[in-house]
Parts: sequence; C-alpha cells; structure tokens
Amino acid sequence: MADLRPVLHALAWPGDLAGIPRSLEETLAAQLAEGEPAQAWLVTAGPSTAVARFERRGLPTHQRWSFSAADVGAIGDLVHHLRLLGRRGVLHSHGERALLWGTVAARLARVAHVHSLHGFVLNSGRDRARVQAAQSLLRGCQAVVAVHDGIDVRGAQVVPNTLDAAYFAADAPDADAAREALALEGAGPVFLFLGRLGLEKGADHLPALAAELRRLHPEALLLVAGRGSVRLEAHPALLPLGARNDPALLLAASDVLVMPSRSEGLPMVLLEARALGVPAVGFAVGGLRDPDLAVSVPPGDVAALAAAASAAAGARLEPLLPPRCAPSAHARALRAVYEAIP
Repeated sequence: MADLRPVLHALAWPGDLAGIPRSLEETLAAQLAEGEPAQAWLVTAGPSTAVARFERRGLPTHQRWSFSAADVGAIGDLVHHLRLLGRRGVLHSHGERALLWGTVAARLARVAHVHSLHGFVLNSGRDRARVQAAQSLLRGCQAVVAVHDGIDVRGAQVVPNTLDAAYFAADAPDADAAREALALEGAGPVFLFLGRLGLEKGADHLPALAAELRRLHPEALLLVAGRGSVRLEAHPALLPLGARNDPALLLAASDVLVMPSRSEGLPMVLLEARALGVPAVGFAVGGLRDPDLAVSVPPGDVAALAAAASAAAGARLEPLLPPRCAPSAHARALRAVYEAIP
C-alpha cells in the first residue's frame, strides 16, 4: 500500500455542522480505515463544532481561520501543505471556495486536482452566476466526482456519500431518552426537518406541511432544526429549534424525517436517518428518489408528502445502509479515481 497517492482534502465554509463537512468527515475516516494516506485542510470563519468532530475522531486536520474568499495567505498555506505531499499528491477540493483556491494552489504545487460536487444551490440569479463560475473552474480539474447521479455535470464520476453507521449510532440515545432531552415526553408523532432553511431545501413549505400533518394527527409535531434565509410562519404544530449540532439526538427523538427539497445531491442526513432506522420521506429529487433510502412523492405536493410521512410514522426500519454507501466501497471508489490520473 506504500504506492498509494497521498491526498489532501480541502474545504472552506463558515464552520457550522452542515452536510459537506459531515460528508468529508466520513470520507476521511473511510480512507484512513482503508490505509489511505489522507488528511484534511479546513478553513472556517472561527471555532467550529465540525472541526472538533474531526479532531475527536483522530482525523489528521490542518485548520485555518479566514473570513474572505480573497485571502491570498490561505492559498499560500494550501500550496505549502500540497508540496509536502510530493508530485504524486492529490488535492481533493469540496465546495466552491476550496475549488477556487485549489485551482490556483494545485497548479503552483504541481499536483493533481480532484473536485467533489455535493449539489448546487440555485435560489437566485446571483447563485446561478456563482455556479456557472464554479463549473468553468471544473475544466481545470483532472477528475470530478459527484455524490449522486442526479448532479448533471459532464464527465463527473459518481461516488456516493458514505457513513460509518455504527459510529454514528453510538451517539444516539433511545427514543424515550431523546424525547426527554428535548422536553417532548408524550408528544407524537414527531416529524423532523433537519437542514438549511433555504428555498432549495423547501423550507418555505414547512408551515403548510405542519398544518397538513396536524390535520392528519391532532398531536403531530414538526421539529425544524437549522437556520437560513427563509423565515417560517408560526404554526402550533411547528417547533423551530434553531441551528443544532446533535443530529443523532434529533433523529432518535423523531418518528419520520421529512425533506421537502427542490434539489438535492445525496444528503448526509438521509444516510444518518437510515443508520438509525428512521423512515425518510421527501420529494422525488436527487438522492431522495432512492427507494433504499427514502419514500418519495411528486415534487411540490405537500399533501402527498404529509400523507406519506403519516403512513411511515411508528414504523422503524432496519438500520442498514446500502452496500454502495459502505465506507470500504467509498474509499475504494475514490482510490480508483485518484489512480486513474496520470
């Protein structure tokens, strides 16, 4: 295994516990378990719970604080770490800022550049212009990876997200303890939305979804964990929790995960729900169309989403991920991508 290519994963984001850092955490853990020489370079705007998770798992991590996409020092720092890898090194970037910095740094360090596509946010004209710029940078990469085949970028190789299900489940209390921790004793059924409060996640559908769930179940409660630009209208069945860093606890307390997304890649919360046997119901977009992971309904049909979620309540699933999402399969697939680069 001594001839394996050393890899540096790069990600820059505000620092909260979001889907991409969770995906990268699991990728790095999977590669290290398979003996891959991999490490992470993480840039946040300040102290980060997500980075603390990397460190708690013993994942080799270089952290830098930065507040600007124009941080030339960040590019220099990235070049320094890439040169330590040697000429067979691989930069594997995640997210648009790391793609931008990585395009420059990989050329200066003379290493291969691989980029992972986790999905695009297209809520506004500004978003679309940003995505077009990012897609133009992909032409400078030696390989592009997509976490789901619903991410339509020419030449992208699909490598599904992964999750160490046993490690994640170890953080989850039983349902009664989880509901007690959230002061939800006696509530039910409990539905959960966990994600960014953005239009791409369908957060604007949540008040109507809460009303429909309450119509079907007089005691139904919809927990909403996350923050973002969408301001939620108040409803008796809707309980906003704000930003949270404890997905295992929230899922353990819930009967069903609901995902009214307009677009998705392969969301980590979907794998996390499956690892705990929590049914997931969502609109038929991206990875939510996968019958091994979710029950899907026509996009935009809130009544159908509520009906499917109601039918799934109380029916725990076997906590088993599809084999293609296993850590070993994930690590081997990425290794094949790296080794195919001259």
